[in-house]
Amino acid sequence: MKIFQARVLKLSVLFLVDNSFKHYHLLEIILNHNTLASLYKALIGSILDYNFPCLNSFSESGLQKLQVIENTAVRCILKLPLRTSSESLFYEAENKLNISKIDHRLNNLLENYLRNGLDYSVSLTKRLVSEYQRGFDSRFITNPTPLCSCYLIIQKFSDS
Repeated sequence: MKIFQARVLKLSVLFLVDNSFKHYHLLEIILNHNTLASLYKALIGSILDYNFPCLNSFSESGLQKLQVIENTAVRCILKLPLRTSSESLFYEAENKLNISKIDHRLNNLLENYLRNGLDYSVSLTKRLVSEYQRGFDSRFITNPTPLCSCYLIIQKFSDS
């Protein structure tokens, strides 16, 4: 898992500090912030979306490193100063660029995955949720898993 974390972080950092980033000022003149946001989503966001099952088990420090990379990209795209607060940065990223925080995006992807898997009766997803439900009802969870954040979806599945 640590090797995978390192590779994802390395790919993200390469996007930001690679030779193309050295020529960012040329792109900045040609492209507006919506186009740059689309490039970010295509190059980095797609990697995060594709690997969300593994990223959900990232440590808090690993997610923070990814968030720092995203913050840097948002600052560059919107030409915000380094002293911009995190709250302002997240607000601008959400409203102007439609880019969510890393942990929010991962939670949304997990919820969509579970909801679609249960709606379309994907046997593996149904089995996973039923096993999780049995374990959740029978004991106290001391180490929460990513499925804990989707308890309402799981509860809806068990009610039907």
